[in-house]
Amino acid sequence: MTQIADFEKIYENRHSLARGWKKEGKKVYGYVYSLAPEEMLHAAGIIPVQLTENEDGESLRKGKVDIPEFFCSYSLSCAGQGMEEVYGYLDGVVFTDACPQLRTVFEIWDMKCNLDFIRYFIVPNENNEDSRKFYIAQMKDFKGRIEKAAGVQITDEALKKSIAVYNEHRRLVRELYATRKAENPPFSGSEIVEVMKAAIVMPREEHSEMLKSLLASIPSLEPRKVSDRPRLMVWTHIFEETCGQMYPNFTKMIEEMGGEVVADELHRGSRYSDVMVGDNPDPWEALAERYIAHVPHSWKMSDKDRIKNILESVEEYRVDGIVFFIPKYCQTDWFQQYLIEKTCKERNIPCMSIETLAAMPQAPVRTRIEAFLEMIEG
Repeated sequence: MTQIADFEKIYENRHSLARGWKKEGKKVYGYVYSLAPEEMLHAAGIIPVQLTENEDGESLRKGKVDIPEFFCSYSLSCAGQGMEEVYGYLDGVVFTDACPQLRTVFEIWDMKCNLDFIRYFIVPNENNEDSRKFYIAQMKDFKGRIEKAAGVQITDEALKKSIAVYNEHRRLVRELYATRKAENPPFSGSEIVEVMKAAIVMPREEHSEMLKSLLASIPSLEPRKVSDRPRLMVWTHIFEETCGQMYPNFTKMIEEMGGEVVADELHRGSRYSDVMVGDNPDPWEALAERYIAHVPHSWKMSDKDRIKNILESVEEYRVDGIVFFIPKYCQTDWFQQYLIEKTCKERNIPCMSIETLAAMPQAPVRTRIEAFLEMIEG
């Protein structure tokens, strides 16, 4: 029976697992953020793994050698890990235009990392016919480059099968998240985060099987009694900013202080799995529709869409308050933050923002969270 600890181990051992896949003759590609069309890599027989922030400060220090110190810690860490060859096992890497900082990280990897394949993938900001045509043309160009690099052919049939694999995974994630609507959710918010962290560093089929086992185990779990706790939503960019070893584990901190995290707006959390790739008979059109219109990235989504998503979650999960964890120097998140908070306050939804930074002190954050929970409880 799959347990939360099994997901934690996978994330902790992600590099050694990937090296094992390499020894088995499999190809492993890295990617940055959810804008990368993973289905295309999967259709080529490639295992996609997301680049994640390292657990120590050495990569941050290394990253500051070539890029400004005022870049976010995720960008600094990715740049440093590239130069330190932490991801030396990768056969290739795909960067997306998530923000100007990551464009610079791409240039560092392109210049200093010895990779057979590296590509910068552009996702249009607007959802219209011209954008879809551009995106499809870019995907087909990407397809040709992947086929040449990996020595395989990506057929429409293979792409449809990969879409089905990823849609099945999204369905299971939605089923997992639905359990959080209960008065006493079977899993804590920090446990859900551990489940989702594993998803970005392992084959999607294997994670789906683990999810099925985890969901099947719910009736046998000891009931959690948390109905008297304030129900909170956590909003942030990537997992490391709330629960990595470089950061204080903010999600657990909220739980330790008496809050129950029942919803999230994590970059690879509920919103990433909310929208399936449609059943359009043309898989290229189907992928274009999803990745242009429905991936919840602050660089690509309008403030109105983000606010709509947040308000829907507040109602659906009966959220009492929202904690925004925003990485320092992340302009893409801060640009929208004022409007999001303004809307929440107009609707009497308690919220607060905490600027995150690697290796930040815990005590001031605990004090603010404690005060916030006391305010909600009245």
